[in-house]
Amino acid sequence: LASVGVQVAPTVGHQFSFDQPSLASGTAWMWYPSTATLSTSSLSFGYHQIGSPSLTKVVTLTNTATGPLTISGISIDNPDYSQTNTCGTGLLAKQHCEITLTFNPSVLGAETATLTVADSASNSPETVALTGVGSDTPVVVYPQVVNFGGVKVGATGTAAVTLANATNFKVTVESMVAAPSVYTETNNCGTGLAAGQSCTVNVSFAPVAVGTVQGTLSMGLNGQVVKVKAQLMGSGQ
Repeated sequence: LASVGVQVAPTVGHQFSFDQPSLASGTAWMWYPSTATLSTSSLSFGYHQIGSPSLTKVVTLTNTATGPLTISGISIDNPDYSQTNTCGTGLLAKQHCEITLTFNPSVLGAETATLTVADSASNSPETVALTGVGSDTPVVVYPQVVNFGGVKVGATGTAAVTLANATNFKVTVESMVAAPSVYTETNNCGTGLAAGQSCTVNVSFAPVAVGTVQGTLSMGLNGQVVKVKAQLMGSGQ
């Protein structure tokens, strides 16, 4: 007994003939790999406020094979992420379609999900890891209380504060001030944050005398009056 075919995966094969002379002398049968690709393997929505959908992000599905691709399903395993697509039930060779994704958080904190495309490609299913962070405020400052504990006089303690934009609009950053002078800050926020973006404010405490020093980290955002966004506390020892 003889069989002619090709195995495309451990449990998937395509049989052309079984125990019969299906190939004439001097001829050949060729198989082309059936593969599909997604434009990314991971996608982050960053921060977003609970109760409203985020701006959309697009993932492209491409049929990289020389034959048609049959699509049997596109799904996400977390209801806080949703998708619409232009893929239909299949793609011709070398064609592509778009999957448009939205994040609409219902809980505080980080949420993950997986976008899964099931199709006739040998590398099916194709997946994208999705991440996002739900917020209860349009602008996130975390932590809002920074405690450096005890720091020896002449030494320096450091702590990181996250500033994040949980809206669908740009947040401008006009100023960033740590006070009094034993507290200083550096940041990578630039002049503003796009929707979902975050930056880090590194605050330092360098006590010059023994004793507790209360401080503040104040920010001027969106052209508004500078406001205290985090309380600082440290003790010189």
